[in-house]
Amino acid sequence: MGLEHLKEGTIVKVKSLKYKHTVSKTYKHTLNCTGVIMRNGSGSIGVELDGMENSSSSYGWFWFEASELKVIEESNQKGGNGMGKLTGFEKVAVLKGNYDKEYHFALYDDTVEEGDLVYSNNGNASEKVFKVHRVLMHEEALEENPKLNISKEVICKLDTSAYDARVREREVAKEKEQKKRTLKAKMDSIADDLVKDEFYQKLAESSGNSELKKLLEEYNNI
Repeated sequence: MGLEHLKEGTIVKVKSLKYKHTVSKTYKHTLNCTGVIMRNGSGSIGVELDGMENSSSSYGWFWFEASELKVIEESNQKGGNGMGKLTGFEKVAVLKGNYDKEYHFALYDDTVEEGDLVYSNNGNASEKVFKVHRVLMHEEALEENPKLNISKEVICKLDTSAYDARVREREVAKEKEQKKRTLKAKMDSIADDLVKDEFYQKLAESSGNSELKKLLEEYNNI
């Protein structure tokens, strides 16, 4: 069966690129990436690639010819990463990808909250870590998008507390060092003024120079 007959939801891999795509900044990095067919018609196949988004497309999809794609898994479910629709979860983690596009991942860990960093089974190796943008009940997610079929999940929450503590310690140390430099500069300025005042006072007294003594008196009276 040719790709032109495949249903939406079929998982495919970009096996080759036409010349027009090899010279395109948007498409040249899509080779060997996997994704799911979102639309198939008029000789052009719209594919949602894992962890990637086409800023030139209003849907964020990439458009290929059938000869550029290889079937990984035929499915009636919309989803990627070689997986079918997931079940058994009550919550959904909404994660943001490029251009602030939202992606929905099954959430099996009730402790995950908005703002947490999580590790996912996203197909793109370079984009598996996300910050949770929202946490919804599965029913709420379906109300927002009745056609939503979730095939990816949050693997675990990342504990960055030790790292966060180290960063804070460095920030505190940097703030202290900056404050010390500021205070030292003020003390040096005051010390310089005191040393100069004392120097002029002693010089006026010891030299007997009337002009210097007069200038110093005028300076002190201002």
